[in-house]
Amino acid sequence: MSRVVGSWVLSDRYRGHRDGDAKTVDHLQRLGEAKSLVTGRFHQVCMALALGTPFLAVRSNTAKIEALCRDAGLDPTHRMVEPEEIPIVQSVPPFSAQEQKCLDDWRSGLHPQWTRLRDWILS
Repeated sequence: MSRVVGSWVLSDRYRGHRDGDAKTVDHLQRLGEAKSLVTGRFHQVCMALALGTPFLAVRSNTAKIEALCRDAGLDPTHRMVEPEEIPIVQSVPPFSAQEQKCLDDWRSGLHPQWTRLRDWILS
């Protein structure tokens, strides 16, 4: 499960997959309310992007997160860290005005189910 560290939600492994699962709802509500997220998990980055939560993602052996960042109009080099850099991370940068515009444009093009999911999570 995730845990709050200061103003961050530090994710472990996403575990709740059932629709309406209490752990899932709680986790997503906390993620939506968090100031930022540090994670190495692809689906956590998906949710952070959908919810507008700034994040740093730990680089892994696949390029899924980098590709998702590019799809959303973000420069992955500004949102990725190496595993050994985690202990020295001082803060997660907020989205810049340009990043926020890219995210807004990207989200507006998503399927309406994403919007319904985001609204449900934040309600």
